[in-house]
Amino acid sequence: MAYARTIIPIGTRRFVIKFKQWCHDYDYIGFVLGASQPLIEHDGVEFGYQRQRPGTDTTVEDIYYRGDFGEGMIPGKALMRRWVGHRIECDGTNVRWYQNNHLMLEGDAQRDLSGGYFGIRQRYERDTRYDDARIVIEEEDRPKRPNFLFIAIDDL
Repeated sequence: MAYARTIIPIGTRRFVIKFKQWCHDYDYIGFVLGASQPLIEHDGVEFGYQRQRPGTDTTVEDIYYRGDFGEGMIPGKALMRRWVGHRIECDGTNVRWYQNNHLMLEGDAQRDLSGGYFGIRQRYERDTRYDDARIVIEEEDRPKRPNFLFIAIDDL
């Protein structure tokens, strides 16, 4: 499990995580959002995918996804042994995962994802690499402050 060094600030309503990935193996890769601590056993939301039929070691051209947004299969999207752009968009509880600008998965988390750690879980992914990783904050809940200032002056 690898976590981004910087925590997404609490109160962040919308953010986007972008990175490039070179997959060299077919095992499970998971994405963790909103973890309060960077731990293997986390309290965040996790979803992920693999490029093999569940319960086998057979590599396929399809993606089998599973996690907090359900499970299923996306045909023909394994995209192994090449650089692939990933984008994970979070807006409150709504999460959308794109691969090369193609929507792969959309779901609603059981809790608000307004901040916390982002992590990537890998299992036996030999020679899988990542590059150009960024987290872009699009909207933050700012504390409400008055737009005027009171100055107390005594004995004028």
